[in-house]
Amino acid sequence: MRIDGAHLGSSAAPRSTAAEIAWGLCPDPRSEGPAQTWCLALEPRPGGPGAHVLAVATDLGGDGAGGAAGRVTIDALARAAARLHIERPRLWLRDSLATAGRAVRDHGGGGQVPPMATVTVLVLCGNQALIGHVGDCRAYLVRGGGIEQCTTDHTRAAEMVRLRLLTPEQALTHPARSLLTRGLGTRPAPSPDIVRRPMRAGDTWILCSAGMSSVLARSSIVDAVRRRGPLDAACRLVEEVGAGAGAVIATVVRPGSGQSHEQRLWYSPRPATRPPEDR
Repeated sequence: MRIDGAHLGSSAAPRSTAAEIAWGLCPDPRSEGPAQTWCLALEPRPGGPGAHVLAVATDLGGDGAGGAAGRVTIDALARAAARLHIERPRLWLRDSLATAGRAVRDHGGGGQVPPMATVTVLVLCGNQALIGHVGDCRAYLVRGGGIEQCTTDHTRAAEMVRLRLLTPEQALTHPARSLLTRGLGTRPAPSPDIVRRPMRAGDTWILCSAGMSSVLARSSIVDAVRRRGPLDAACRLVEEVGAGAGAVIATVVRPGSGQSHEQRLWYSPRPATRPPEDR
């Protein structure tokens, strides 16, 4: 369903154009059957200012959630993107993640084990990339032959690394690596990390579930995105990790023009089909 009737702030604001992005995700959100990781890709309104919104969320269950906290998170983000007029993407990220957290709590139904989800959201807006993050899903940026982890895991093991009680290598196998310190659906509501990066042509962003980042070496991730288009790369990574994994991959073909905070953003979903360059 397309959202119509957009306009760009006041007449004095400079006009911005959306970036050109090639993307792919796996698993397909339209597929049937149980899932642990849920993916989202929303595109801007054609012909107008806007942004791409991509996300991956992992379901941590809960006896009252029906195993659907990740799906509830993705659904809440999609609804927020479709209805809100966004002038500042950073504020939208905070607001939409707070809304998603409330949706997860409401869906829990008061079970003894509350549902919880982890999520990483990427907004590609104008010539900027913004990341909202809660939990242990991850965002990587592949640029110029190198790979950078742009999010920090909200786990006990990662906290111990920051305190220099563990080395990064020790954290990979430490029992505390799966103990979350933040997750959507908890009380009090967690504060998300918000990260901003300039956008460049050729950048490739990888959003992935915690299971993927703990199994695959960074060199394997770089190799997959170099050799394949976004959709094929996402499917390849998920196949290598196995059941429960998920990935969204986006390559910047051309950054947008103008400053991201000068836009009001309007979104419409697109089916998760193979982008033209991957056919």
